Formats: sequence, structure tokens, C-alpha cells
Amino acid sequence: MALCTGGVLLAFNPYPSLNLDPNFDFHPNDQLSEEFRRIAAHHNWNDKARTDNWGLFILDNFRNLTLFDQAGLDPLHAWQLLAQNLGMLTIDMDSITKIKKELRTVYVNIVNYLNFMRTHNGLRVFPRYEKRKFVNYTKKKAKTCPKNRRMVPKTVAKQSRGLKELLEHLN
Repeated sequence: MALCTGGVLLAFNPYPSLNLDPNFDFHPNDQLSEEFRRIAAHHNWNDKARTDNWGLFILDNFRNLTLFDQAGLDPLHAWQLLAQNLGMLTIDMDSITKIKKELRTVYVNIVNYLNFMRTHNGLRVFPRYEKRKFVNYTKKKAKTCPKNRRMVPKTVAKQSRGLKELLEHLN
């Protein structure tokens, strides 16, 4: 992917946490797993490198697709957009505290949320009383992806305010 600035073509890496080849052809509308597979194959990552870079890939996507952690932007606006994307249209969203409280009433798979933001395909949100269904759904999806690619490492999720709020321990 490249940006054109004043007639100069600049290479743009949408994943700054990863040390990627600037000539790689990014596909920002692909599913996360497909984009990651292409990046890993292009860079000849072994299993350990794939596992290590998956969390950073998720973090960069979250930062790119939401307004969280971006300097100069209103944090309340980022929280409002997150709530709206999760279908919380009826709540009073005039404070971050109220939005966080409402977010605790639902479960959403973070990888699915990011895929929804990339492709605009349907998003499945689970009410809080359906934790077992959410856990089963996430674990079932994780089995279809190599090395739990439906899971987000806790250490990575804690690097972003919004991502940390969506994180849920699966037992």
C-alpha cells in the first residue's frame, strides 16, 4: 500500500508493530486471517514468528480500524463508535464510564469485530447471560484457525484501552 503526498509516492505500512517489507501488497479489505497468512508467507515466518506476530497484527488492526490510541482524537468519540458498532444505539453515551458499563453487558470475539470493521460483514454479539455460548463459539472458531488465531494475547490487548475492555477470559 502506498500514499501519495505532494507528488511523491511513499510506502505505507499499516502494521507498524511488525517489521514488514515496504513493497508488500496489503489488502485492507481481506479477512484478518487471510491478510496475516499472506504476510507470514511473504516473510517466511516460522511457527514461533507467526505466533509472536499475531498479537501485534491484531493490535495494529485495532488501532487502524478504531479511533483508540490515536493522538489528538477525542477518546469519548472512539468509545461512542465502538458502542455503536456493537449495536448499542439506545444507551446514553455522554460519558466513557457509561459506555464501559454497557460494554460489560455483551461479549464479542475481537477477531470477528476487526473482520467486521474491515469487510462490513455481519458481527455476532452475545448478551452477557450467554457466556457459555460465546466461549464455545470462540473456541470452535479457534480450532479452524492455526495456533488459536481467534484468540488475542492478554499482553497485547492490555496495550490498548479499547481492546482491553473487550478482552474476556475464556474458561
